[in-house]
Amino acid sequence: SRGASAVVRISRGASAVDAAPQATFDEQLVGKLGYRGHLQCAALLGRTLEAPSGEPLQVVDLGAGTGLCGAPVRDALSAEAKLVAVDLSARMLERCRERGDHDACVVGDAVGFLRTLEPASVDAVVAADVLAYVGACDGVFEESARVLKPHGRLVFTLEEAASDFGLGAGGRFKHSEAFFCRADTLWTGRAAFDADIPW
Repeated sequence: SRGASAVVRISRGASAVDAAPQATFDEQLVGKLGYRGHLQCAALLGRTLEAPSGEPLQVVDLGAGTGLCGAPVRDALSAEAKLVAVDLSARMLERCRERGDHDACVVGDAVGFLRTLEPASVDAVVAADVLAYVGACDGVFEESARVLKPHGRLVFTLEEAASDFGLGAGGRFKHSEAFFCRADTLWTGRAAFDADIPW
């Protein structure tokens, strides 16, 4: 199969803090809400990605926001890894650039950016706290499958639903494990469910 996927389930979601300045966004998300999805994704990627040595790893960080995933992903993989941050918000990516953990920052939507990449050109796709804004994830899964190398990994977080997927009380999408497993068959990947992570 082309690549495998790994998912970290989140038992309780956080409210979006989109209107907050970039500096306080991270403080709200990590400090006050206890968000740890970026750390969990990096750790899971570090445990599961077995890439051939020689060339720098190519990593796409979807919905990168202020760049929280950059440092932990680089630490988990390699200092030489090439990280590209993708986000709809130029304002958030400005903070990401200031952090300096990504090699490039691209303003755009996740699926649209993946469609610009060559097949089998990426070692890892990270989507921490992204699917809560996507809903049906077919496009993300299909394009990730296309761009991932055979050993590649798609790692993401989701907010757990009892069945299928739908909007939660906070206006964010929730997905069930069953929904993910059905979606995973679209690209014959293999799902690996990590333990719930507390907020």
